[in-house]
Amino acid sequence: MKYIFTFAFLLFSFLTFSQNEFIVNTELLNVRSGAGTKYDVVGQVKRNEKVIEISKSGNWSEIKTDEFQGFVSSKYISSVNGKSDNEKEDSSIIGWLIAIGIIGFIIVKVKKFISGLFSGVSSGSAQRQSSSTRQSVRNTSNNSAVYRFRIKGSGSAGAVKYADGMNVEVAVNGLGSQGTPYNNIVEKLFVQEFARKYNIEPRFHSGIKMLFKRDRLDVEKL
Repeated sequence: MKYIFTFAFLLFSFLTFSQNEFIVNTELLNVRSGAGTKYDVVGQVKRNEKVIEISKSGNWSEIKTDEFQGFVSSKYISSVNGKSDNEKEDSSIIGWLIAIGIIGFIIVKVKKFISGLFSGVSSGSAQRQSSSTRQSVRNTSNNSAVYRFRIKGSGSAGAVKYADGMNVEVAVNGLGSQGTPYNNIVEKLFVQEFARKYNIEPRFHSGIKMLFKRDRLDVEKL
């Protein structure tokens, strides 16, 4: 959304920049409804009055003031910054190049955002699949073990509700695989796997820890 606002702001700045400010260089100048003396007069501007040139057609410029809009002979208005016609054309070209660059920048940003969105989903799915695969590996060496913990009974622990038969498998390597499975290393992995499998938010992990007790779990080494 922020890219849209940025684009709108820059485009507005460009449009404002692309309009040239002029001053009237004659005592009294008629503003007509069309580019030619045959058109009706819709207003008048005085010497040194500032006007905005919207467009130019031959020797006539379309201008606007705070009160009206129409056409005047180009020779009776002078650029405020003293630019020649060639310089004004160069400025217009530069302005359009800036606008094209802005649009290209926005398109690139939007494409990157959409690409990142889909790649993030794919990456998350791949990570979950990889995690599930690792946990299902049965390693029988002395330095690794896989435990299946099964909940006994139903109730709640903290803000976590549990039911009889809920279970998770924990794959552990190193010191945590030695001796009793009720150790700090296995407990940490149990909490992570239980939260992942049953979609429990991190703020309720303390409740999962309350389940990690011998009287609430049956454990089987796979």
